[in-house]
Amino acid sequence: MIDRDDYLNVRSRSAATFELDARLPDQVFKEGMKGSLFCEFDAVLTPEFWPALCAMARWHDDSQVELLVLEPDCDAFYLPEYRMYPALSLSVEADVDDYWAAIGHEPDGDIMGSITISANVIAVTGPSGRWGGLG
Repeated sequence: MIDRDDYLNVRSRSAATFELDARLPDQVFKEGMKGSLFCEFDAVLTPEFWPALCAMARWHDDSQVELLVLEPDCDAFYLPEYRMYPALSLSVEADVDDYWAAIGHEPDGDIMGSITISANVIAVTGPSGRWGGLG
């Protein structure tokens, strides 16, 4: 898992791509983003989706894929309950097992703290901010 500074960096880069407080059907992308891609929310939080995320990142010359949990809130849920920051930044060179280890991490062995179980709204993008998904 990442530390506070890395969490804030991922959040800042996500905020450059998305209106972090917006939810569909409202406009979630910042002005100027062209085109949209939608997929099943739960699919993003599976190991099978990792190759697609890497392909999108590479297509936009990003070397990292960044995932940020927006709900439940970090300060209201993840920090007090699990002492963790709900975000990740993984190299496109990481494999499926690395992705699964990150999103499936169970803090203190508690499955409810796993992003795959607890996340209700996530943002996925890369450092370029030219692509992403919010669900």
